[in-house]
Amino acid sequence: MKIALVQYDPVWENKIKNRERINNLLNHISASISLLVFPELTLTGFTMRSRSFAESVNGDSVQFFKQIAKEYRTHVCAGFIECENNYYFNFVEK
Repeated sequence: MKIALVQYDPVWENKIKNRERINNLLNHISASISLLVFPELTLTGFTMRSRSFAESVNGDSVQFFKQIAKEYRTHVCAGFIECENNYYFNFVEK
């Protein structure tokens, strides 16, 4: 089993730029990876503005990481801010 810990310098509160950065990093993967582990609040960086960046578990961030899992035939662990019934969670999708 090969596990890759992905550490990068996110653009604070900019999901689009961070998706681009992650895609650029992943373009350099040459080996088969069983699990990609991304940092907490992967696409936003740490923010106190949860309401501005929260999503449902079917939101764009989860869809982005699902696509990575499918494309690279791997498992992904990545954190994002989840909103459910006006409650906010620092959630990890596996």
